[in-house]
Amino acid sequence: MQNTEVPSRVAMPSFFGFLCRQVRRGLSGGGPTFKLGMILFLLNWPVGWGGGALCALLAAAYKSKFWLLAAGFLYIFSWIMLGVATILLGVDAKKRLLAQYKKSRIAFDRLKKYRLAKLKTKD
Repeated sequence: MQNTEVPSRVAMPSFFGFLCRQVRRGLSGGGPTFKLGMILFLLNWPVGWGGGALCALLAAAYKSKFWLLAAGFLYIFSWIMLGVATILLGVDAKKRLLAQYKKSRIAFDRLKKYRLAKLKTKD
């Protein structure tokens, strides 16, 4: 038996869901520089924060300043990765993201109007 109940509020698609769809579309389409830029963009955060945290733990465990320097190097390297990714993605990514956001926003507005109209006719 299906649930035919219409919700009173329609939730906007989450930003994380929107971002995941863009990453999937970005990796499936575009040229090799676009794909490389997308991969660098995705690896930026884990390398900077994850690698830095791991090196800090190793520095605490082994009481070595080398691991603290390695943590700083990884953090700086992650910013370089972000810069290179931004250059590789460039204007093409901006145009793609804005176009997809506009499409999803229009679809969301249509869905909201449809559901609210259905709610009004139900009462």
